[in-house]
Amino acid sequence: MPTKPTFSMRVKGSDKTVGVKYDRLLYTRGTRAHIFALHREQTAGISAKNREWIVSDPVSGYRLLRVNAHYEGMPISSRSLTLAEARQCALADIDALVDRVGLAKFEAVIDRAHASAQTLGSA
Repeated sequence: MPTKPTFSMRVKGSDKTVGVKYDRLLYTRGTRAHIFALHREQTAGISAKNREWIVSDPVSGYRLLRVNAHYEGMPISSRSLTLAEARQCALADIDALVDRVGLAKFEAVIDRAHASAQTLGSA
């Protein structure tokens, strides 16, 4: 079995990063494709299978969103989802985010995050 790729997730409120293994999540909207990281949240003291699913940007290390599952129209925890189910819910959640903020703003924020990561990497 091939090893999963790892990205450096930024820790909120600090300059620290944490290495996180993830599954690639390809998201296409408009004319661009984005590769995001689908992974379990990094919470100490909770077993991996009881952690929520998260979508992050592996280039910048920023968290994009927490994946929501739905039961009879109500959002519920994503922790019981399989990888395939989490992938479907993640794509639906990203679509909802893009619908809410607009494609141009979504891509502008991603581009700024990537530019910021390149600036930090070259410093």
